[in-house]
Amino acid sequence: MSGWQFSFEDGHKPPVLGLDWTPIDTVVQRLALLQVQARGTGEVTAELQSCVAQLERLIVLALERGASLGQLGERTRVSQQDLARVRDTGRLYER
Repeated sequence: MSGWQFSFEDGHKPPVLGLDWTPIDTVVQRLALLQVQARGTGEVTAELQSCVAQLERLIVLALERGASLGQLGERTRVSQQDLARVRDTGRLYER
Protein backbone atom coordinates (compact mmCIF):
# COMPACT_ATOMS: atom_id res chain seq x y z
CA MET A 1 0.00 0.00 0.00
CA SER A 2 2.82 2.43 0.57
CA GLY A 3 3.44 4.61 -2.42
CA TRP A 4 -0.23 4.71 -3.42
CA GLN A 5 -1.65 8.07 -4.32
CA PHE A 6 -5.30 8.93 -4.55
CA SER A 7 -6.51 11.16 -7.33
CA PHE A 8 -9.77 13.06 -7.16
CA GLU A 9 -10.79 13.99 -10.68
CA ASP A 10 -13.55 16.33 -9.57
CA GLY A 11 -11.02 18.59 -7.83
CA HIS A 12 -12.23 17.81 -4.32
CA LYS A 13 -9.70 17.02 -1.67
CA PRO A 14 -10.33 14.17 0.72
CA PRO A 15 -12.32 15.12 3.83
CA VAL A 16 -10.38 17.22 6.28
CA LEU A 17 -9.91 15.24 9.43
CA GLY A 18 -9.61 17.09 12.70
CA LEU A 19 -10.84 20.45 11.40
CA ASP A 20 -13.20 22.01 13.91
CA TRP A 21 -15.97 23.60 11.86
CA THR A 22 -17.61 25.17 14.93
CA PRO A 23 -15.94 28.61 14.62
CA ILE A 24 -16.93 28.87 10.95
CA ASP A 25 -20.49 27.70 11.64
CA THR A 26 -20.82 30.20 14.50
CA VAL A 27 -19.57 33.14 12.43
CA VAL A 28 -21.81 32.19 9.49
CA GLN A 29 -24.86 32.14 11.77
CA ARG A 30 -23.91 35.49 13.33
CA LEU A 31 -23.26 36.99 9.90
CA ALA A 32 -26.68 35.87 8.66
CA LEU A 33 -28.36 37.65 11.59
CA LEU A 34 -26.34 40.81 11.08
CA GLN A 35 -27.16 40.86 7.37
CA VAL A 36 -30.88 40.66 8.13
CA GLN A 37 -30.52 43.61 10.52
CA ALA A 38 -28.50 45.56 7.94
CA ARG A 39 -31.20 45.03 5.32
CA GLY A 40 -33.76 46.47 7.71
CA THR A 41 -31.75 49.58 8.51
CA GLY A 42 -29.65 49.91 5.37
CA GLU A 43 -26.61 50.44 7.62
CA VAL A 44 -23.40 48.43 7.54
CA THR A 45 -22.27 48.35 11.15
CA ALA A 46 -18.78 47.91 12.53
CA GLU A 47 -19.99 44.62 14.01
CA LEU A 48 -20.99 43.38 10.55
CA GLN A 49 -17.64 44.43 9.09
CA SER A 50 -15.83 42.70 11.96
CA CYS A 51 -17.82 39.52 11.40
CA VAL A 52 -16.93 39.50 7.69
CA ALA A 53 -13.24 39.98 8.56
CA GLN A 54 -13.44 37.11 11.03
CA LEU A 55 -15.01 34.85 8.40
CA GLU A 56 -12.23 35.78 5.96
CA ARG A 57 -9.59 34.75 8.52
CA LEU A 58 -11.37 31.48 9.27
CA ILE A 59 -11.65 30.65 5.56
CA VAL A 60 -7.93 31.22 5.06
CA LEU A 61 -7.12 29.03 8.08
CA ALA A 62 -9.39 26.24 6.84
CA LEU A 63 -7.79 26.38 3.40
CA GLU A 64 -4.34 26.19 4.97
CA ARG A 65 -5.47 23.09 6.86
CA GLY A 66 -6.58 21.36 3.67
CA ALA A 67 -10.25 22.25 3.30
CA SER A 68 -11.41 22.49 -0.31
CA LEU A 69 -13.38 25.34 -1.81
CA GLY A 70 -16.30 22.93 -2.23
CA GLN A 71 -16.29 21.98 1.45
CA LEU A 72 -16.10 25.62 2.49
CA GLY A 73 -18.85 26.57 0.07
CA GLU A 74 -21.16 24.01 1.64
CA ARG A 75 -20.38 25.26 5.16
CA THR A 76 -20.40 29.00 4.52
CA ARG A 77 -22.83 29.33 1.61
CA VAL A 78 -20.23 31.57 -0.04
CA SER A 79 -19.72 31.09 -3.78
CA GLN A 80 -16.59 29.29 -4.93
CA GLN A 81 -15.61 32.41 -6.86
CA ASP A 82 -15.71 34.46 -3.66
CA LEU A 83 -13.89 31.74 -1.74
CA ALA A 84 -11.18 31.71 -4.41
CA ARG A 85 -10.88 35.49 -3.97
CA VAL A 86 -10.36 34.98 -0.22
CA ARG A 87 -7.77 32.30 -0.98
CA ASP A 88 -5.92 34.63 -3.36
CA THR A 89 -6.33 38.01 -1.65
CA GLY A 90 -7.54 37.33 1.89
CA ARG A 91 -10.70 39.38 1.21
CA LEU A 92 -14.26 38.50 0.26
CA TYR A 93 -14.57 41.79 -1.58
CA GLU A 94 -12.56 44.96 -2.14
CA ARG A 95 -12.89 47.54 0.57
